Amino acid sequence: MAIQVKGTPIEAKPVAGMSTVAVIGYAVALTLALWPSLAAKIPQDMLYQLPVVIATVLGATVSYFAPHTNRPDLQPVVPPVQPVAPATPAAPPVQP
Repeated sequence: MAIQVKGTPIEAKPVAGMSTVAVIGYAVALTLALWPSLAAKIPQDMLYQLPVVIATVLGATVSYFAPHTNRPDLQPVVPPVQPVAPATPAAPPVQP
């Protein structure tokens, strides 16, 4: 499901979320600018925050439900067999 651009995969989740934020943010701002009767019903201090809030919520929702891009080129994480000892032993506390 990944889109190839110059050999680098673009993952679907971030692309879907950021695209939605851009499109919906401008669409809501344009709607409020071109529909004055709707904008008159919204308090003035919320008028400029509303496009950002709506775009953020919808962008997060779309990003959450977007398909995950599998990365078969990455090796699985293997935990170490034994814990690693510190390189230098801890120095004893200095007494005055």
